[in-house]
Amino acid sequence: MLTVEHLTFSYSRRSAPVLRDAALTLRDGEIGILLGRNGSGKTTLFRNLLGICTPDSGSIRFDGQELTALPRRQRARCIAYVPQGRHIFSDLTTKENLLIARKKGPNGEQKWTLERIYELFPRLKERENSMGNKLSGGEQQMLTVARGLMQNPTMILLDEITEGLAPIVVDQLAEIVSQLR
Repeated sequence: MLTVEHLTFSYSRRSAPVLRDAALTLRDGEIGILLGRNGSGKTTLFRNLLGICTPDSGSIRFDGQELTALPRRQRARCIAYVPQGRHIFSDLTTKENLLIARKKGPNGEQKWTLERIYELFPRLKERENSMGNKLSGGEQQMLTVARGLMQNPTMILLDEITEGLAPIVVDQLAEIVSQLR
């Protein structure tokens, strides 16, 4: 599904590369985990995959298609990104946060509906009329993952989704990620 080969990226010509000869392969149905210290390039790799950053060299292929030549809007049709931090709309309800992200997938399918999201995240159904800023940290994180799914992507990138959460919520999110696979 995703193949990255010899990916190198620097934020400027004068700076040292943040990514140097990075490589990874993920097959359909696999879960990949990037581990590394702060500043080691994990988020920068995601930004290159999404087209936010342009690699200095290397290849990114998704379902056999070279992504580095595609505009961001085309990449966004198949890859959803849940960034570090919660980034929800605090002045919208839980339901509105979900509906604002709703779109059809790359082949026009709409696998993820509000009903299906509520099956996976029953707590969000209970809180569907609550404003985003009234949700707990764990509920906000569930909402950000659910919002990514509402985009009906082929692949979802989750950046530090357990940061600052209680162990029980971390366990819940791990179970949800496992179900998504």
